[in-house]
Amino acid sequence: MHDEKSKIAVCCIFGPVPDRRRAGRLSGPAPFHRTRGRQGQGPFFRITEQELAEPTAYPSTELYNSYLVKIAALEPFEVGLMATIPCHWVYYQVGRDMKKVEKAQGNRYQAWIDQYGSTAWEESSTKKVVDLTEKYLRAANDDLRLKMKQAFVTAMKLEYLFWDGVYRGARWVQ
Repeated sequence: MHDEKSKIAVCCIFGPVPDRRRAGRLSGPAPFHRTRGRQGQGPFFRITEQELAEPTAYPSTELYNSYLVKIAALEPFEVGLMATIPCHWVYYQVGRDMKKVEKAQGNRYQAWIDQYGSTAWEESSTKKVVDLTEKYLRAANDDLRLKMKQAFVTAMKLEYLFWDGVYRGARWVQ
């Protein structure tokens, strides 16, 4: 599970048929993140063939992805969809904020910044996924709404752990 499309695909297996298709289309382009590389993007991000051959998720990424798979598989579709929102929102906002900063010479993530930072909110895939999720939130009973809220809060904490781990350079114990 190296990108949002993978996470949403797991949710979509269990969701209502029309919205499974819609959510899959709305998840946007598969971003380069959460591992050291994605097939076909190595040269673009100056990642070696060896690094691409053995991508290893960061510890917080492994925890986050495992949580999302568990929620998508064991909870209602609405809960799984809500659990993906923090990643969508944070990536959109980080991309927008980084786009405002002067470009750094040789920034290996400039394409990522451009991808996430160039779209207005109203046209973003993030807004479309949020709108779909809000549709389910409005229709949910109190128990389901509480599960959705708990999934969002937990996923937001895991999103924080991901960014904090990247900032601190967290790695697996050798």
